[in-house]
Amino acid sequence: MDEPVPSLTDEQKRDRLLNMIRSDRNKRLTETDWSQFADNGLSSEKKTEWVTYRQALRDLPSTLTINPNGTYVSTCNSITWPTHPQ
Repeated sequence: MDEPVPSLTDEQKRDRLLNMIRSDRNKRLTETDWSQFADNGLSSEKKTEWVTYRQALRDLPSTLTINPNGTYVSTCNSITWPTHPQ
């Protein structure tokens, strides 16, 4: 007989949501790595915009209030992601 699976604590749910958000954030950082190369062709003003954007992505998880009973989708839909430079 299978034993019942114990339900997750609020802390475990929060940690799982944060890990998924960090994964999404890391993908966004990886997609913008090119902006930090010395030969990227960006003006210093544009490079500063990218540096600021990337720092805002890094800071994001620590600024979130996570509802442990929320889903990943509802939580991500409530996130105000930093604005991607043009």
